[in-house]
Amino acid sequence: MQALLPTPTSQDDSPAPPLWRLALAWWFLCSPVLWMWPSGRTLLDTVVSAAVLAPVFLWRRVGQAAAWLLVLIGAVYLGYFLAVRSAPDEYFWFTLLGSHAQEAVEYASSWRWRDALWLLAWLAPATAVAWWLARRMQPVRRPAWRRVLALLGLVWVAWGVVSAFKGDSVEATLRKINRVYPVAMFESYARQQVASHQIFAVPRVAAPTAPARADLIVLVIGESASAQRWSLLGYGGHDTNAALRPLQADLQALPVLANGNNTALALPVLLSGQGLEHLPPQGLPTYLDWARAAGFRVATFSNQSTSGTAETFFHAAYRQRSDWYVNLPDGEYDGALTPLLQQALGEARESGQPLLVTLHTYGSHPRTGKRYPPERAHWDDVYDNSIAYASELLAQWIGQKLLGMDKRTTMLVGAGASICGAAAVLATEPVVKGRAEDVAVAVATVVVFGTIGTFLYPALFHWNAEYGWIDTSMQQYGVFVGSTVHEVAQVVAAGEAIGSQAADTAVIAKMVRVMMLAPFLLVLSMWLTRSERALGVNDGQPGNRITIPWFAVGFVAMAGVNSLGVLPKEAVSVGIQLDNALLALAMAALGLTTHIRAVRAAGTRPLILALALFAWLLIAGLALNLWIPTLF
Repeated sequence: MQALLPTPTSQDDSPAPPLWRLALAWWFLCSPVLWMWPSGRTLLDTVVSAAVLAPVFLWRRVGQAAAWLLVLIGAVYLGYFLAVRSAPDEYFWFTLLGSHAQEAVEYASSWRWRDALWLLAWLAPATAVAWWLARRMQPVRRPAWRRVLALLGLVWVAWGVVSAFKGDSVEATLRKINRVYPVAMFESYARQQVASHQIFAVPRVAAPTAPARADLIVLVIGESASAQRWSLLGYGGHDTNAALRPLQADLQALPVLANGNNTALALPVLLSGQGLEHLPPQGLPTYLDWARAAGFRVATFSNQSTSGTAETFFHAAYRQRSDWYVNLPDGEYDGALTPLLQQALGEARESGQPLLVTLHTYGSHPRTGKRYPPERAHWDDVYDNSIAYASELLAQWIGQKLLGMDKRTTMLVGAGASICGAAAVLATEPVVKGRAEDVAVAVATVVVFGTIGTFLYPALFHWNAEYGWIDTSMQQYGVFVGSTVHEVAQVVAAGEAIGSQAADTAVIAKMVRVMMLAPFLLVLSMWLTRSERALGVNDGQPGNRITIPWFAVGFVAMAGVNSLGVLPKEAVSVGIQLDNALLALAMAALGLTTHIRAVRAAGTRPLILALALFAWLLIAGLALNLWIPTLF
């Protein structure tokens, strides 16, 4: 074919290429759809795409701009396909507009090198083609070709006029040609814009007639968690679910397939049972709506960033349908969801209202190596490490036993009741890595039940003396008080109420209990360390090291020095006064860092545990005090 274009007036004076060369170059820029799925149908789509856009040859500047635009669209088109193996649609736009630069870099870094080579294999020549077209493209001046191209353009104009006359919307018009590249990109964007306005409509859901069948439901959504890497489902590479194995008898692990290959596609179905293809104008009901209608309090804690330009359906649903919604800042590990879950559970126990909690984790989202703390890197495979970390958190969240309290509160309450009250609680706190509110709850139980014992024990002694239930002496009573009452001060008060002999004996017995604080803390620290290493669960705290209870070491050392009698009485008296002042300061500092809501959030379970311990000390302590003397 001879050249059909006049000599260009560009910087070089080389002749313009024939139209067929321009057409082939233009066709190559429209070829990403063919690169994705090579077939006769995609070949036809590519030819149609090039023909549909052919009228731009009538205008040089428009054609040059369109060439570079096709390079950009093609790169995005292929890049998305290589990442998720799917053609861009409205969910692509939800993902893109709800994303940010950091996430884009993370996705790019997760590509396989072969995918990057495929993208480069198209992008490099496409850029060269666009540059060549920008230099060589000239307006078509041959009358015959101009008439053909103008006719194609008039077909588009006529189609638009007829669609407008029929009342069709722009998206409805574009939907008729949604397979034509790159028009499909703009058509999917139109669908996304319509859906983005509808997702904020909150539907009205009728309350169910049947009562709720559960008091607590916790749904954990693990981002990018593939069942193929779960050792509980047969994965043989690493034991990624080691933390869950102690709970295996109570778990049902089922391999399931997601309905989509990205969050924007899969989450609407998980929330509502259907996708966004036919989103009703009145809003799509979700399980959050049904839960609220059933009387549940709905709490949602998400570790998914919302720094994009558009709010996705699931973020809007979480925010609008939840009574309590927290979205953590980008970069937080999933372990940061633990205190939120514990607080929600505590408030639910206190109020008695059914609770639905959704934990949307970062999971194994790319970049996977950034989704778990560095100290949790068990293997070289970053994905396996992320699954293992998720399993550790699941084991922690599932295993909230012992009257529904976390282990920190339980250990602190037990330490305070069994050894020396508030001092034992404060000494145990750094070992178990307790929070201020945990310490406040434990100290409160010590104060409450220790004070009860201060008044109850003398009353029991007098009642026993009056009715003669048990043959006991003041010395035996003192041992009983010292071995079962919580605080040293409470022991002194309960003993002095009967007599000085009883008080002296009670203090001696109490000091024997206090001496157990040091070995107790050492054993507890070693046990916790061993448990953390076995299960990998340490509440998101760094460590796996034995915590040295320096408080207890100092206690034993000073007890030894005081026993030698080398300190003047005046120095001992001043030291005791200083000790009382420092303890008062510590308690005041604890109060300044604690809010009454945190104590209320603990609910009645710590009080029930403390009551059970008090009853155990009273009854079992009495039995031991009566039985042990018979052995000697």
